[in-house]
Formats: sequence, C-alpha cells, structure tokens
Amino acid sequence: MCKIHIKNDKKRIIAIAAALAVTIIIAVCLAVLSLKSPSAADNNHVLDVAVITKSSDSSFWKEFIYGIDAAAQEFNINYYTTAPANEEDSKTQISMIEEAINDGVDVIVLSAISAEDAAVYVNRAQNMGIKVIIADSGVDTDNINLEVGTDNYTAGIQLGDAVRELDTGVINVGIVNFDASTDNGQLREKGFRDAVSADKRINIIDAINVSSNVTSAKQGTKEMLADHPEINVIVTMNEWTTLGVGYAIEDLECAGGVQVYGFDSNRFCIDMLETGYIDGLIVQNPFAMGYLCIENAYNLYQGKTVNDKKIYTDTFLVTRDNLYDIETQKVIFSIK
Repeated sequence: MCKIHIKNDKKRIIAIAAALAVTIIIAVCLAVLSLKSPSAADNNHVLDVAVITKSSDSSFWKEFIYGIDAAAQEFNINYYTTAPANEEDSKTQISMIEEAINDGVDVIVLSAISAEDAAVYVNRAQNMGIKVIIADSGVDTDNINLEVGTDNYTAGIQLGDAVRELDTGVINVGIVNFDASTDNGQLREKGFRDAVSADKRINIIDAINVSSNVTSAKQGTKEMLADHPEINVIVTMNEWTTLGVGYAIEDLECAGGVQVYGFDSNRFCIDMLETGYIDGLIVQNPFAMGYLCIENAYNLYQGKTVNDKKIYTDTFLVTRDNLYDIETQKVIFSIK
C-alpha cells in the first residue's frame, strides 16, 4: 500500500508541475503581447485630461467647457478644468500646468496666456509622455500634438474686410487689443492690418494694448478717443475688450460717430449690437473647440492618426443686418 501511495503522489506532483508550467508560459505570452500592443493593456484605462484655460468667467470659456463636457461624456473621459482669475495671470497659469504634469495626467488641453512662458512647460509635459492639445491661443513651440481653435489670422482678415466694406469716406481706425504676449490677439491684429493695408481710405491712427478686462478696455478707449478725436472706427480683439469699447462709446454718447467691430457674442455684446454701440462682431465657435479637443485627445491616446495638426473652427460676421436671421441666431445662442 505504501509503494502505491508514493507512486500516486509522484503522479500528482508531475501533473501539478506541468499545469504550473503551462500557466507560467501563458502568463509570459500575454505579457509579451501586451508589451507589443500597449492599446490592449489600456482598454480599461479611463483617460485623464487637464483643461487649463485663460479664465473661466467669460461666455466664451463657459461655452468651451460645455463642449468639453459633452465630448467627455461621449468618450468616457475624466477631466478637470482650472483657470486663473484673469487673463493676464500667466504666473498662476504656469503653476497650473506644472501641477497637471506632476499629477501625471494623460493629456493637457491648454489655452496659453503667454505664448513664450508656456512653451517651456509644454516641452516638459511632452518629455514626460503627456500629450498636449492647444486650444484657442498658441505657444512658442511646435512640440505639441494638436492645435484646435479659430484661425486667428484669418479672423483678423475677416474683421478687416468688414471695415473695408464701410461706406464712410476716410476711415480713421483705432485698435484696442489685449495682452501683447498672447498669441491669438496678435494674430488677429496682424490679419486686420494686412487686410486693410492696401486700402488708401483707411488710416490706422493708434493701437493700444490693454488688460483683458472691461475696465481697462473702457478706460483705454476713452483716452485714445480723447487723444485722437478723428478716429471714426475702432476694432478690438476679444470679448472683454469688445465690451469695454462698447461701454466707452455708450458713456461718450458717440454711437454712429464711431463704429465698433469686435469679437464674441455674450448677451451684453448682442444688446450693444442691437442698440448701436457696437456695429459688428466676429463670432467664434467655442463649443466646437471644446468638443474637438476632447474627441482628439481620445483619438491620440488610442493611437489613431490625426491628419491635421491644426483644426480650425468657423467664424461668422454678425451685424444688425443679419442679426435676426435664423442661421445667425443658431450661431450666437449658447449650446448648453
């Protein structure tokens, strides 16, 4: 009996060893396969995205976040949003980029306040394996995965074309732009200047840079008009400066005498367009920008090819002549 028992034990040991060997071989094979195909190992990973904007309280950025949220739900993506209190606080925004890098997020969606300052940290993120998508306002580096937003130079040309259409004889222009270190405002101004440069009726009398807020733009506009009363057209480059210029025209009671063309379409801008303090608005599509940022963050992480490194969303000129058209109404009312 004893000999038979030992023989059976040997058989059991051999069987167990063989099963263990097979298990180990299978495990090694799976490990090798996963190394060869990272996407297979990442199927259950929920993408983490840090969305860092220039501010959070404007209509533009609120609509942008609506787009982010809609796409995040569709593609099952975790995200958080953060922004400085104002659009001049590059130092705080840089600390937010550093925090996202240290958190080890998969993707950073960034609208840079300072194109130069942010470039160093964008390069650092890329070196850490974090993908970077630029939204709305660029950085001084090509080391990005994708840029989504308005073609700001072309939008500036669109602004210039609107002014060139004016039938007012000599056109004396004042430019109210925001932070000179911010990429999108400078591209819009360059596009505008290039569009009007060949028109002999148009003279650019003065150009100022103000802080990107209503108070600064309002005060700067009043001072510019006091120094140059011959100005009869003002162009301005974002939501806050457009509001500031509109309020200055209202305070000075010079609607019609000074025509205003600006950017974006919150309800106060539309009210000013209706009442004559603003004459035209270049309206962007921030909802589409936000959605496309997240959709392409997902595509990049899945290893899909993104054919164009720059994706531009449409802009639309809104005036009192087309304000009540159905297509215009679709453009200017927020999607929530």
